[in-house]
Amino acid sequence: MRKINIVKLITAAVMLVAIQAQATIAYNYPGGLVANGGSGPYTIGNYFTVNSAINVDQLGIYDSGYLNGGTVSVAIYAVSELDNQLTSASLAVAPVSFSAANPGTKVVGTSTFMKTVGNNVLNPGTYMVVANNYGNSGALPYYDNAGSSPGQISANTGGGALTFEGSYREDGNVALGSSLTDLSDWGFFDHTIPRMAAGNFGFFAIVPEASVFGGVAIALLGLIYVGRSAWLKNNVA
Repeated sequence: MRKINIVKLITAAVMLVAIQAQATIAYNYPGGLVANGGSGPYTIGNYFTVNSAINVDQLGIYDSGYLNGGTVSVAIYAVSELDNQLTSASLAVAPVSFSAANPGTKVVGTSTFMKTVGNNVLNPGTYMVVANNYGNSGALPYYDNAGSSPGQISANTGGGALTFEGSYREDGNVALGSSLTDLSDWGFFDHTIPRMAAGNFGFFAIVPEASVFGGVAIALLGLIYVGRSAWLKNNVA
């Protein structure tokens, strides 16, 4: 009995470490989510708050099957706002582009395509994932929840690491450079979470520092030693 309990403890500890490091897709854009956004082009941002540090390792787009010649780029900006108006936006995760020739990898069962972007730490603060060129000829129409109803989109907080807010939209195909331009022209949309399906990102919460993992490893080795000693004691004549 003692041996079984120790094995269970070791298994639970290993699973906990694995879960902590597992990547999460921020926005759930279901498969079959039919685009209803108007003709553009538009640049669309969904903003969110980072409550505890995360690592962004993927950027993505909503695509319901219309990416047939246009190119959409996605980036993340650190932003500030006042009275539902953007006041600053500086690049936090460099842009990556999606096209019919290079669409990235589709997340099974969703309307999301993703590309890896290395490791990008976002510390606590307010950010916006921005996708440009939506609704342009040959590019993508977006999906709009159109009101306060939750609609078909939901979001993953990563166990409370993130809080999701509303959306902003700018007419035109805004270049995703080191900062966003003409912030006074960006229109705010209500706090439906999120209001629009456009950009997306993959992340994982920053897990305890290496010293903590070292402690976990030592504890696991200790459990194995104790379990082996107990087994030998109970089975030696």
